Amino acid sequence: MRRQALFFFSVFFWAGACFAAPTEIVPFTGVLDLKAGAMTLSFFPEGRQAVTLKAERTQQDPLARSFRVSADLVHVPTGFFDLSTNIRGEISFLGQSLNALDVAVRLEGRDTLVDYSPVSDVVLDVLLKDGKATIRSVSLGPFAARGTVGLEAPWSLALRLDLLTLDLEVLGALFERYAGIRSWPVTGTADGLMELKGEWRHPEVQGKISAYNGMIKGVGYESILLDFEGRYPSIRLREGMFQQAEGLVFRLAGILDLSDMARLGEQIRLLKKDPLVGEVGDRREWVIRRLRSGGTGTTDMKYLWMKDDRGDVSAVLGIQKSIGF
Repeated sequence: MRRQALFFFSVFFWAGACFAAPTEIVPFTGVLDLKAGAMTLSFFPEGRQAVTLKAERTQQDPLARSFRVSADLVHVPTGFFDLSTNIRGEISFLGQSLNALDVAVRLEGRDTLVDYSPVSDVVLDVLLKDGKATIRSVSLGPFAARGTVGLEAPWSLALRLDLLTLDLEVLGALFERYAGIRSWPVTGTADGLMELKGEWRHPEVQGKISAYNGMIKGVGYESILLDFEGRYPSIRLREGMFQQAEGLVFRLAGILDLSDMARLGEQIRLLKKDPLVGEVGDRREWVIRRLRSGGTGTTDMKYLWMKDDRGDVSAVLGIQKSIGF
């Protein structure tokens, strides 16, 4: 019974924190039946749709270790985006006593809208145990994560984040709204991964991101490949490649300050951009790559220069073309 009461009051306070601003008073009604192990709460925030939460003890569980939960969220502001979804799942207490509150949470969200746009189903599978949250699976639209997060100081992280076909215009709209960026500089589609380790305020970061078929600061590109590392908020490009839509290839290098996202466009402009040039004997080559029609291979075009005795480029002598598969 004590476990039931603790669970229901935890749900109540969590719901209040989610659906009310710090100075907002939200009326609610509800029914709590400790004997049956069931609770229904309805919140009525001003100017927004009502939110109803339901929790009930699973059948044949007299010790109240597992509860089914559900909630229908309609245009709920989360602080980052507007969220609509139908949540169903289960919360289980794994410890044998109230002094060992190990909790497993498995939730799924169906028919989900983020800022009024449909996304794939939301999945949350987390284990709270030994002072940390083990994220076995979390996914929301193009974002997925797994790893651990400390639940007490110094709040250590060991997370892997995956991007799966992310529309950069959608990401830009979020940054413009919540990070103060006046004009998001990048469009296209991105994939990649990022790992974070260490204290949550300044974790070590490393990862790789690929973007395709978009614009950056008004310049069209066919692909951007970035390999980066650093300690947040300072991120260094270990290796970067920028291929323009017309085929010119440049190496990118530099440092980005993620704490100053409002100047992201200016920071990108200041990155070092060098043409991809290789040296072969007494000549230099500037490589231009073009994707062959149908995506079956690549065509490389190389502008060739001769170097004089001082090692300087003297003149363009010709163009070499090769096809790779």
